[in-house]
Amino acid sequence: MSPLSAASTNVEIIEAMKNQVFGLSFINSPQNLPPFCFVAADAVNWLIIHVEGISTIESALQVTILVNFDK
Repeated sequence: MSPLSAASTNVEIIEAMKNQVFGLSFINSPQNLPPFCFVAADAVNWLIIHVEGISTIESALQVTILVNFDK
């Protein structure tokens, strides 16, 4: 996985989050949940840990608002 920074594109961040080794833990449920469903708090913590320049909950929330996982 390439290093991520606050300047990384949404596509780069999404692909890193989907990485099966280093990415988010997605909810794998037989219920009618969309693919790549996750807990928002997990995404915020993942961003703070994995993205250089994201060090606060507020800055991580700014990224999550801009990211569209349907792509």
